[in-house]
Amino acid sequence: MNRKELETAQQKFKDRQLSENKEYFESLAKGQTPSFFVLACCDSRTDPSTVTGQPLGELFIHRNIANQASQEDEGFQASLYYALHVLKVDYVLVLGHTHCGGVQGTKTASHPEPLENWISPIRDTLSLFEGKAPEDGETLERFNVVKQVENIKHQNVFTSAEREVPVLGALFHIENGTMEWVDIPPES
Repeated sequence: MNRKELETAQQKFKDRQLSENKEYFESLAKGQTPSFFVLACCDSRTDPSTVTGQPLGELFIHRNIANQASQEDEGFQASLYYALHVLKVDYVLVLGHTHCGGVQGTKTASHPEPLENWISPIRDTLSLFEGKAPEDGETLERFNVVKQVENIKHQNVFTSAEREVPVLGALFHIENGTMEWVDIPPES
């Protein structure tokens, strides 16, 4: 894809939306009231709105490599705070995926510094897997989602919310398009 193709695709998106609802963009401009805060991977194959079939405005999304809920990530902390305390979302969703380069990257001893600074904590998280780490990536990708759900539940930004917000975990299977729930609190 080049710049011209991107411009053409964007115009088609705009035209399609306006043909269905002439006030579509005016409505978006009035504000947002998303139901979900989604922590997702920045992998280009896993756009949260697309894979969950949600329109613009339903998901407030923060993306980083391997969907990490890091206390040190100021961008994530600010996004989570805004979602919980300002937008008052109903749910938090950690959305991981199969064939995740960030999770698979932990199997390599080291990376160039900018990547290693991010991969190293992921490697530390995955080292908590009990027993011998399986060769298949899917088990560790699922484990990573569960650990990030736990991380969110223990963060000050989350615990300081004045209400209970369920934190869900799901794994999107790139190979077949299925979304698998891996961590669901009761009554979600």
